[in-house]
Amino acid sequence: MDAHANEGAAALFDFLCLWEEDQEDGRDRPLAEYLARFPRQQAEVADEYLRLTRSATPSQAEEDQEGGSIPLAEKVGDDRRQVGHYRILGELGAGGQGSVFLAEDQRIRRTVALKLLNGVFVSLAGRARLRREAEALGALAHPAICPVLEAEIEGEIPFLAMPVLKGRDLRQILASKDPLPPNCPHFKPRTRTELQGVLRFFETAARAMHAAHEAGVVHRDIKPGNIFVLTNGHPMLLDFGLAHDASEEAETLTQAGDVFGTPAYMPPEQADSKAGDSDEARGDRRVDVFSLGVTLQESLTGERPFQGANFIALQMAILNQPPADPRLLNPIVGEDLVAVLQVALDKNPARRYPTCLALAEDLRRICEFEPVHARPAGVFLRLARWARRSPGIASGLMGLFSVLVVGLSISLVLLSRVQAANDLLIGRQLREASVERVADSPTAALTLALEANQKAPGERALGVLYEPLLRSRLERVVSLKGATAISVCVVFPGPSNKLAVLGRDGKLVVQSYFGEQSQWSTTLFDKKASSQSRPLLLAASEDGQLLAASSEEGEIVLLEHSAALGWSQRWRLAGSGAPCRDIRFDRQGDRLAVLPAEGPGYVLEVLQGEHQSTLDLASSGARRLDWLGSDGALCLATMPRRGSLGPGTGQIWFLDGSSGALQHSLGGGADPPLGLHVQGDAIALFTNDSVKMLELKSGELRVVGPERALPEGFAPAFVSLDESGKNLAVAGRGGVLIGSGDEAWVSLLENSARMLAWSPDGSRLLVDDSRQTLSLFSSRGALLAEDRDYLVPQNLFWSDSGQHYLAVGKSAHVHIFSARRLGGCFVLESSGRPVDEAALSADGSRAALADRDGEVRMCASPRSGAGTRGPEPGVLLWRSVVHQGPVRQLIFARDAGSLHTFGSDGRALSFDINGDLLGSDEAHEYPLVAGAVSDDGSTWASLDEQGGAQLWTEAGKQALELGFLAQSLYFDNSRGRVVIAGLGSHRRAFDYISGETVWSLQGGENAVSFGIRGLEMWQEEVLAWGSDNHVYFLDPETGQTTRASQRIVPSDWLHATPHGFVTGRSATAASARVQPLGQEPTKAFFVRLPLDGRMLELAVARGGDVALATGADGGLAVWRVPGGEVTCFIQGHGKSPRAIFDPSQGAVRWLTFGQDGRACILPLDPLAVARTRFARPLAAWERDLE
Repeated sequence: MDAHANEGAAALFDFLCLWEEDQEDGRDRPLAEYLARFPRQQAEVADEYLRLTRSATPSQAEEDQEGGSIPLAEKVGDDRRQVGHYRILGELGAGGQGSVFLAEDQRIRRTVALKLLNGVFVSLAGRARLRREAEALGALAHPAICPVLEAEIEGEIPFLAMPVLKGRDLRQILASKDPLPPNCPHFKPRTRTELQGVLRFFETAARAMHAAHEAGVVHRDIKPGNIFVLTNGHPMLLDFGLAHDASEEAETLTQAGDVFGTPAYMPPEQADSKAGDSDEARGDRRVDVFSLGVTLQESLTGERPFQGANFIALQMAILNQPPADPRLLNPIVGEDLVAVLQVALDKNPARRYPTCLALAEDLRRICEFEPVHARPAGVFLRLARWARRSPGIASGLMGLFSVLVVGLSISLVLLSRVQAANDLLIGRQLREASVERVADSPTAALTLALEANQKAPGERALGVLYEPLLRSRLERVVSLKGATAISVCVVFPGPSNKLAVLGRDGKLVVQSYFGEQSQWSTTLFDKKASSQSRPLLLAASEDGQLLAASSEEGEIVLLEHSAALGWSQRWRLAGSGAPCRDIRFDRQGDRLAVLPAEGPGYVLEVLQGEHQSTLDLASSGARRLDWLGSDGALCLATMPRRGSLGPGTGQIWFLDGSSGALQHSLGGGADPPLGLHVQGDAIALFTNDSVKMLELKSGELRVVGPERALPEGFAPAFVSLDESGKNLAVAGRGGVLIGSGDEAWVSLLENSARMLAWSPDGSRLLVDDSRQTLSLFSSRGALLAEDRDYLVPQNLFWSDSGQHYLAVGKSAHVHIFSARRLGGCFVLESSGRPVDEAALSADGSRAALADRDGEVRMCASPRSGAGTRGPEPGVLLWRSVVHQGPVRQLIFARDAGSLHTFGSDGRALSFDINGDLLGSDEAHEYPLVAGAVSDDGSTWASLDEQGGAQLWTEAGKQALELGFLAQSLYFDNSRGRVVIAGLGSHRRAFDYISGETVWSLQGGENAVSFGIRGLEMWQEEVLAWGSDNHVYFLDPETGQTTRASQRIVPSDWLHATPHGFVTGRSATAASARVQPLGQEPTKAFFVRLPLDGRMLELAVARGGDVALATGADGGLAVWRVPGGEVTCFIQGHGKSPRAIFDPSQGAVRWLTFGQDGRACILPLDPLAVARTRFARPLAAWERDLE
């Protein structure tokens, strides 16, 4: 078909659509007006117009052209006043293919709606379509689908009889401006309620359409004119004349090129004329999904989603343009509903709702506030569709985009290089800053080191983490999410591990700081009430189930906690307009004492918030209050709240907590009280010159113990008692003093303190002083830990267990410090003298240190994750001077855990885990140089510097007759032997129970040249390291060589690994070597180490994958044996350090020691340990310093 024919067909179709709409609207347009609309196809339009009006008489046609009305009798014709046994009463409506009349069934006197075909459609095809509608309606039984009562298809006048419906169709309602009936949904809704009514209406319609689909019927002409709105507001689906039986495949009622349905509501596959009469053109049930979506959007906005001036333009819009955004016309349409409409109107049927039921379910979910399943087309799919619509523009933009991408890629590469250089520089600066600050503020140094690892990761960045980890007791940082500008903070008593903070914005946050990080928050007071500088107040009951808060206007809110409901408000009392100075719960949590800034204080009953009593002090000027323990009395004072500086006016009152009556008062005189602290029944009160203890019991106030004088010029500011009421701390301008009973004061600091906090058991005191230093002291005054300049805390608290202390900063972070040393990275308690030897037990739980004076110290070294049970990491378990001179070797028995020492005084000793002596061997005349111990610790052997050997068993000790100068030995525990080797190719095996010789080899064919410097069991062979720079492979059963020896480079250390021999020399610290097994030394590769000076130690972890080396400059490098990559480097780690790996955990951690007297347990991955302790950005730490 040529272009002219296509244009004519399109114009003729536009005419038919226009004529049908005119008929549905009851508008009679003359032929001349149609001809003027279509000037180039007047002949075709005139012919079609005459065909459509063929059933009218000539006079009636003239009246039609003049626009006159046609009487019902004339329009129907005399032969159509009576249709079968139905008498026509009047016309209900007319369409393009038929009309609907009100008729009476004369047989049963029933009024029905009679549908008749117009004259032009009374044909075989018209009758077939009427039959299809009758069959479709007959097969359906749904309250929202209009049923058929009777059908006559083959008669002279075919008809359908259906019930008479009361109401209007949706098309009329949308076009009308009249008020809606009472039960009718408010289409084009403006409120949420009206929107839900519309969505419920279409949900019902979609479910009805789904029922039709399940019966095999596809409507194909869903539009507002075919949805009837009943007087009760429910939908009714009409006009199944174009319905398609989805089960039929062989027969169709349409011809090739026919398009049936209403164009504005057709999906793309139905509107595309190229599809012809294919299955795609007829469509499946998703055709009705699309049409229903169009109708829904029109009902929401008043406009169809696709617009066009004529049929061609409308068809192009449906095929190519996205639907109009309904939010532009009706803002009540939300995101979920837009997604539903986009999926329903998707041009690709495969992306559309598969059924009307799925559409109905999403409409229900919107009404019931559930998440919808609809997911609109993504960005890339929408972009691809736009490119298909505009290929020219898309091609140009693609070329421009390619140029931009290339330019941007080059820019990004250059920028990344600049950024990498900047990060490297910043990382180096952060490392240097961390090293500078670690002595004063290990926590700040740890923060800087973490930032350095983020900016410029590498072995040196990892190395700077160790020293802050060793010094800082910070265990973790908890963020109080949602809390800002903290005004006050309280920690709940007991094991709940929770705290509450109240911000100046009136927001309350309750959060756990251990275990699962649960949080609850609410806004108690509006921002206006919290905008001034006056602080808010917060108090918690001792059982942790009640919280009381006070606003700046004196408003009081009480919250309670229950297992079922969590936190909830119990009552709220209006304020007087003035703030409160203090609020406190009594010890039972039954009463709340309130001290307002204006007027007398009062006591509230917690249950209902009712006034219980008024305090007998109308204008006392009191600034703080406390409940006393057993008497339930109240103590009021003019002094500031605990922890603040500056004396008060020196007045204290004690009142009955129930009646509010005054019982006692103190104050006045030449030396008035300046401050106090109440702890249970104990009261610590201080004046300018002294401190005394008081007690209130049974209404009697008495002095307890002697009055204690303060140093001259001390100027006390506040006092603090521990929970037992025995340990006392006083802070003033002269520093901090602690004491107990009548003991002399112990001075802790010379700086004034800002806050004091005793641990629950009174064994430790936490001090925050004016230097911004947080210090931890024992109750005897020993400094346990110190951290400076890390934050300015708002509050200091102890956990209920006393294992942790907490500092809450201004930036809404809770810093949790361990009161004991932290596992994973810690210092062992050494003597301070140079450590010559060290050893770790087989299970890694204990470390032994030996100095050059012969003292051995046993320290606890629990592995990371061991918890708080057992000894504190690094703590001294026992110590003893066991040798007269340096200790040459320390060995733990693998199974028994006993410790064996070999000294320069010629003695070998054995100790149990408690330090008790198990056995001693003092038979050597010369200093010992080496020893070996059986796994069960019952037997050991020793060598002296003159080559003598001694065996010690439970049965006794005996000298081993060697006949050669011994140099090395080892225990073969699986065979019960001790093997000793030495100069002149001698090697001999002894039974370590009886001491008898098992085998002895010297010279001959199997001789090992020169001396044997070391023996090591490797897999199924014994490796003998000869002084001739060869490694010999020996049979452990016979001592004979099993294969050819391997030459190695001259070395001072040799370790066998699966990757080869790891060797190193003390004369050079720059490198180590890895020589593969069976290869010549020329095949070995060098490992360049960042050490200066000679190498002091070369150790390899169990498994042979990781090695470490130490240098005389204090450097320590960790590297991977396969590949030789240096993973960590510590610079300046003590003086002449040495190191050994933990035998229980291989390369997970190691022990370092040296001539500076310090010994440490260090992890292989300090970054992982640091992140578990301090996962907090540097910016937040800086805010705490402001």
